[in-house]
Amino acid sequence: MDEPLADRRIVLGVASDLAACDSPAVCSGLVRCGAQVDVVLCAGAETFVPALTYQALTHRRVYTSMFDLFAGENIPHVALAGAADLVLMAPATGAALSRLANGLADELFYAIALASPAPIVLAASAPPDLWQHADTRRHIETLREWGVEILPPPSEGAADGAMLDVAEILGAARAALRADPHAPAS
Repeated sequence: MDEPLADRRIVLGVASDLAACDSPAVCSGLVRCGAQVDVVLCAGAETFVPALTYQALTHRRVYTSMFDLFAGENIPHVALAGAADLVLMAPATGAALSRLANGLADELFYAIALASPAPIVLAASAPPDLWQHADTRRHIETLREWGVEILPPPSEGAADGAMLDVAEILGAARAALRADPHAPAS
């Protein structure tokens, strides 16, 4: 069977969270599957993993600001939103879920996610009390109504600041691409 991630353009958003330490493995997995990955770091994400790490993995520039404009390029949120076959965030914090559910495009990744027609997968990272909070549940419900795939954080025995393992995240990315009615036939 063909690899659904091969030759696909994926925007990988990384929120500021301890689980961001696992994001390079997600990025590497996407690249190994043949995806072209555009990494967008949210505010504070470089506290955990520097942009250079992602640049080395993808051989592409890494976006860290809404205003990363370079000569000859279109506005990043417009260009990346339109080119994406999939928008993936790993990790997606409670704050990220809230921003997206409330339509806040105050950072580059959120502007891309809200503007893109591509499927969206969010690999959540939240401690149990935050994950179960009524506001978080409401945000999750809103996002799911919009068709966003939300992968819950690991349940039993997982430390705070954890997201599902790389294989599960890549599996969800593949499933989203297979289910996308606008995806080219393989």
